[in-house]
Amino acid sequence: MKARTFLLAVAAVAFPLVAFAQTDSDNGTAPRRAAAVTALPTALVTAFGVVSSTGAKLSGTPNWSSTYAAGQYTITIVNENYYYASYTTLVTPIGTGLIGFPGYCKTDSLSGKLLVKCYDKGGNVAAQAFAFRVEKY
Repeated sequence: MKARTFLLAVAAVAFPLVAFAQTDSDNGTAPRRAAAVTALPTALVTAFGVVSSTGAKLSGTPNWSSTYAAGQYTITIVNENYYYASYTTLVTPIGTGLIGFPGYCKTDSLSGKLLVKCYDKGGNVAAQAFAFRVEKY
C-alpha cells in the first residue's frame, strides 16, 4: 500500500493549509478518498496596527513603533528582525488622505525594519494613513 500526501493551498490568510493523506491500495484504479487529515501550522500574528499619514501610531499591538521621513514609513517591531520574505504582511490604505482611489502601498525591509511606501493613483509617493498586519509562519 502506497501513501500519498497532497497539499491544498488556499489563497486567503484566514484559512490554514491542510495536508490530505491518501491510500493507494488498488494501484491507482479506484477513486481517491482522503484517509487522514492533518492541519499544518497556522500563522502567528507578530504585529498589527494603524499608522497616521504623519507616521504616528494610532492603534495596534504594543510591540511596534513607527516613523515617517522622505516619503517612507519605518515600522520597528520589538524583538523581530523583519525581512520581507520571512513574513506575510498586509497593508491597506485607509481614510481619504492624499491617495484617493485607486491608491496603493508597497512593503520592503531594511536593517530588520518594515518599510512602507504609499502611492497615489498617478504613481507618486504620497503620505497616507494605513492599517497593517504582520504574520510569521
